[in-house]
Amino acid sequence: MAEKDSGDSLDSIVVKLKELIPDIPEPDSQPEAFVRSIHRSWKSSGGYASGKPRHSDRFLTEKLKESGAEVRSLTPKLVGKTRISARDAEVLLRFYFQNWPESEESEDGDVISVRYAALLSKERIDAIVALVSDAIATGVVSIVAAEPITAEQPATQIAYLPGEAVGTLIARRFRECDAYFIVGTERPLVSQQPRTELLGFRNIINQLKEIEETENRPRPIIWVLDMGRQKFEEEDVEARQRYLGVQALLTRFKALHHFEDRGREARWDWLNKHAAILVFDVRLEPGDMRGVRRPSFAAHHLSFTAVAPLWAMNPNFRALYGSALEDLDQRSFSVFYRAAGWPALTEEGEETRVHRRYFGYASFAPRKDAEKVGRGLELPSPGANYEDAYRTAYAAAVDMLGLEGKSEETAIDPKHAAAQLRYLGYRLLPLSEFMKL
Repeated sequence: MAEKDSGDSLDSIVVKLKELIPDIPEPDSQPEAFVRSIHRSWKSSGGYASGKPRHSDRFLTEKLKESGAEVRSLTPKLVGKTRISARDAEVLLRFYFQNWPESEESEDGDVISVRYAALLSKERIDAIVALVSDAIATGVVSIVAAEPITAEQPATQIAYLPGEAVGTLIARRFRECDAYFIVGTERPLVSQQPRTELLGFRNIINQLKEIEETENRPRPIIWVLDMGRQKFEEEDVEARQRYLGVQALLTRFKALHHFEDRGREARWDWLNKHAAILVFDVRLEPGDMRGVRRPSFAAHHLSFTAVAPLWAMNPNFRALYGSALEDLDQRSFSVFYRAAGWPALTEEGEETRVHRRYFGYASFAPRKDAEKVGRGLELPSPGANYEDAYRTAYAAAVDMLGLEGKSEETAIDPKHAAAQLRYLGYRLLPLSEFMKL
């Protein structure tokens, strides 16, 4: 049953698994449900002995111990009463895929003999295990209609969360894009999973680095921030939150730089080559602007500090920030740029391509007594001024980083683009300079 690796993509591996388990959940958006589905298939494939499932939880526990691994509270995790950790998922999936049963049964259904073989090659196992464990580590919440509701989680206490888990959404879109913008107003960071503030940031940066290096396709990661007014005015809460948001991001970068961690130096070197930070600063003196054309967009078209009119009544925007926009102080966004564009339809039904896709993020509690986790929803393009702003920022950032620019749109002079950003009050900084703020 074991197969030779043929360099299959993750999508093709999932397709193969669906041939075996047709209703298997998606491993990136429902990773815990995916593990449980694999378990149920592995268990049923073991057949019965004396009328009882051969692959009982006790049998599995013993086999895991023999392999030098153990999963605590195994049964509650397998039936959905307790969360499956990233480490649990890795242990279980490796065991299942390396020990898939082929059983011979008697006429009454009892197992005569069972032999085990690898279901997938080592390379494919490594790939699918990494996908699932990373999805759990970066904050996927497996609270979906397909999950069983237990006595410990009655239906009246479950909130079906809007959108998609932050880590899963970002990883998938990052694979498709040529540039990734992270845009924060008061909150440039979204909590992906409770009590993982520094760890969650580390995990998603590791994942982006791995994706890029696997594809050998460099792209910039561009943070867009606002320093606020930087004045002590009691009524200006919003300005203070923006300043604190910048400091929160600085803290996370400092943790990446200072904390002992495997691959720390390689990760920091990668970030220095790919990270650009655009900081709006009302105190910035732009310098000599002679010969610089005033941009067609304003500063808020890049920072989203003002609510885009096309978003204000959008149902996804309201789902994130409240029917009366009472949760606007949570707003955080990302913009993914793709030179070749994504296929789309105009209002008239004609085929076209969009070069930027916009996503909003907010935090929600899956249950009344649970801590909040981040979720994301796609938003429509907010308009031509925003498109121009991001086209300009992309041209300036790739030039500063020395990366190859990719564009199927109108070419922009990168030096003039950088000057236009300064004209509006933006500092375009490499990571090394941002760390000095």
